[in-house]
Amino acid sequence: MEVNDAPGFVSNRVLMPLLNEAMFAVMEGVATPKAVDKFLNWNGASDGPLTLADFIGLDVCLDIMRVLHEGMGDPKYRSVSSADQDG
Repeated sequence: MEVNDAPGFVSNRVLMPLLNEAMFAVMEGVATPKAVDKFLNWNGASDGPLTLADFIGLDVCLDIMRVLHEGMGDPKYRSVSSADQDG
């Protein structure tokens, strides 16, 4: 399979916004981290999105979101830290 060169390629472009929104859901009081991980564990793996983000490294996730936001110029790629600065 061939993937063209683009910010975040395919996996990060799709996965990172999901992880980011899971973090926003906790920050906004929608659900607890445990609940988010439980309800978004659709593939039967042992990890939900917040556990996965922690495993990847929150600093790495943040950097990837910054690259996506800068490279794509799309607000859907805003990161938790940019939301703090915009506020």
